[in-house]
Amino acid sequence: MTFYLGAVLVAAVVVWMVVRPLFTGGSAPVGPADDEPTEAESRKRTALLQLRDVEQDYATGKLDERDYAELRHEVAGEALEAIRTRDLERERAAALSSESGPSRNAERTLAPPVLASVCSACGYVLETGSRFCSACGLAVAAGVPGGTSSPAASDRALA
Repeated sequence: MTFYLGAVLVAAVVVWMVVRPLFTGGSAPVGPADDEPTEAESRKRTALLQLRDVEQDYATGKLDERDYAELRHEVAGEALEAIRTRDLERERAAALSSESGPSRNAERTLAPPVLASVCSACGYVLETGSRFCSACGLAVAAGVPGGTSSPAASDRALA
């Protein structure tokens, strides 16, 4: 009798576990989860792991130099293609999100671009308000857009 009571109890629990989602209204997600990698991301990870394995096999002497070069070239090409595909998907997603609503960076896109001042002698990017180049020490010509400097200006500044 105890055996039958235990069997009925186990059957009731199994039936309850199977039927419960019908009554609670739970549903499985249709699309991919936020933390689930895309196909391109998965291909990139796989290719990078294969590249690591090829490097390890060569370092341990399992591959000769010719096989190593062939495998490395092939796997590196797969990894680069996967990275390009992933980047392209991200650009498309960013373009779609910017078309569908206001950008999170709307303030930056509406602001006028800031032109960086560059030393004409050495090409060093100058800090805002600099009077001398931090790299070569030449004086920056005052009021000139782009922050050009000249040796004559630095000679006058030193005199």
